[in-house]
Amino acid sequence: MWMRGGTSKGGYFLREDLPDEVAARDALLLRVMGSPDPRQIDVRSRGNLYRSDSADPTPVGWNLSGGSTAVIPNIVSEASTSNSLRVHSTDDRIEGFLFAISGVGGQRVIATSEPISFNTLELNLQGTRFQALAGDLSLVGGLSFEPGVSPGDGNVLKLNMRQAAGSGPRGNSYANSSEGLGEGNRLVVIGSPNAFDHTNTGIDPRPGDEFFESQ
Repeated sequence: MWMRGGTSKGGYFLREDLPDEVAARDALLLRVMGSPDPRQIDVRSRGNLYRSDSADPTPVGWNLSGGSTAVIPNIVSEASTSNSLRVHSTDDRIEGFLFAISGVGGQRVIATSEPISFNTLELNLQGTRFQALAGDLSLVGGLSFEPGVSPGDGNVLKLNMRQAAGSGPRGNSYANSSEGLGEGNRLVVIGSPNAFDHTNTGIDPRPGDEFFESQ
């Protein structure tokens, strides 16, 4: 059954209707969501308004991941590797959420799932406008939901941001990986700190100098 609430929708299944074997069950759920897709995923948005109008603000406007283990509780996932999500936003507005964008290169939801590795999220934000209550950006290369558990290795989030306007001082957060675990997990901001400061306004705090990389 497909259900929709607000701007989100998803498939809901009875446990007895799913295969008992873990690999078969995961494969079915992935196919329902259109994965694997040899083209990977490329999302483009221009001049759109994304807004939370609820009395209690929606926690996150855009919740993006290059690769992830299953987010359904008690489902143990095999490794998720070499996936990529590319998001191109031009002159969009993201308003009224607690956090405008939460992005991870790869995320491991439960400790019993296999590590996730070599996944990539590319964020290209051109002229994007933020009006968030708690933070405009929460960005991390590799994320594990379980304390002390490595997300995996080689997960990367790449951010290219120009002419964006933020909400001013907010609780923005940036990291290569949760708790520094895993190898080669990285947050990469394209360009230099000086160029970022001159081409964007109101992103406070901006990513630290250590995340910037000229290309």
